Amino acid sequence: MGGPNWNFEVRDLAAKTALAPHVSVAGPLLTPGPLKGRTGGPHFLTTGNDPAVIAGTTEEAARTEVRRQAALHTDLFKLWVAEGPTTAAQKAAYDEAKRLGLRVAVHSTSLAGATEAVKAGADILVHSVLDQPIPDALMAEMKRRGVILIPTLVVFRGGPMLRTRRFLFEPWEFELANPHVMGTLFDLLHLPLKLDEVATKAIQEGKAWEAPAVALDNLRRLVAAGVTVATGTDAGNQGAFHGASYYTELKLMAQAGLTPKEILTCSTLNGAKVLGKQREFGSLEAGKRADLLVLDADPLQDMLNTRRIHLVVKDGQPYAPAEILKPTAEDVVQRQVNAYNARDAVAFAATYAPDVTIRTLPETTDLVRGREALQTKYAERFKQRPDSAVQITSHAVQGPFVIDQEQLVHRWDATKTSFAGTAIYEVKDGLIQTVWFLKPRAAEPGKP
Repeated sequence: MGGPNWNFEVRDLAAKTALAPHVSVAGPLLTPGPLKGRTGGPHFLTTGNDPAVIAGTTEEAARTEVRRQAALHTDLFKLWVAEGPTTAAQKAAYDEAKRLGLRVAVHSTSLAGATEAVKAGADILVHSVLDQPIPDALMAEMKRRGVILIPTLVVFRGGPMLRTRRFLFEPWEFELANPHVMGTLFDLLHLPLKLDEVATKAIQEGKAWEAPAVALDNLRRLVAAGVTVATGTDAGNQGAFHGASYYTELKLMAQAGLTPKEILTCSTLNGAKVLGKQREFGSLEAGKRADLLVLDADPLQDMLNTRRIHLVVKDGQPYAPAEILKPTAEDVVQRQVNAYNARDAVAFAATYAPDVTIRTLPETTDLVRGREALQTKYAERFKQRPDSAVQITSHAVQGPFVIDQEQLVHRWDATKTSFAGTAIYEVKDGLIQTVWFLKPRAAEPGKP
């Protein structure tokens, strides 16, 4: 939904890969003026050799960028706008996109920005309106014009989560997110960052994130008013993981009051409408593309039953889920590190085999036997030490074995650091079967 030009390379690679999904992309977002970062300099999204956002400060520059992306067969053209009237450059981008048959998506989280975008001719509004309720008149206009809104409720979790360093993820996020991407969020626990008193207090007093009430209410009212809503996550932002965050978005949409049937429509047919391709896919009809899921439970009873996938069918070809993504030993161990740092005993234990054994070295004493005992032990440990975490200081992989040197760190106090030891993990059939733990050697008398 907008990004560097290598988005198009990803789409091309996916088109040649049987196990990849069908991919549609937008190129760099166009902003009508220089986008500034928090310190006043250029915004990081506008820097580098292939920026995700570019400035089109003149009408001709805007038209040129639209034509360039059209030549790359972009599936959408996206604008990043703020409050204020539509500029001449923005108007030129809208006009050129419409002339070339491109659908226009607009990034805006304010009522003023969304109102102006609808007036200017946007086809898609990306993100919820966060600052105030959407008036009935604007909803009626959106319905009349066929404007689609993608609420991306889950993306608003990332910032507060990082500021408070309270990582509360859903079970499926530990299971399905790229574990190494998730692991980068915990770098905040050991990077040498300077925290002022305000930041430290925010971490110490941080509360669990809650979805903005105004966004939930706007979503419920939009659907009730007959406005087309499509499911989306803004994955790629912090804490919004590709694939995994989709299910979290479903949970939040249900929290807003949408029924499973409404959410199912948002996630299928309305997604196709975003691309203007509802005649090609998005529902089970003769003549449409045979991309579908065969489930083991009814999603109309609970949309989270979409996790219970029996078969994935792409272009009429069925695949068992296990054929598509096979976690490596390194992936599995990183998942348990993530769950440990999130202080989630259930997700932590889920990465271990039911008959797991944890032993010490060199004496090979059994510390824990069995998943249930492990979960009980670590649930108590996490309760006693809620601010503790682990940093991997050295890492090696050899076949099914992963060897990590681990250091204990503190959620906000960098002075509380200590070497924990070396762990050797043996992974079988996607679960940790055995762990050998070499504790730090005790210092000899008279030696440091």
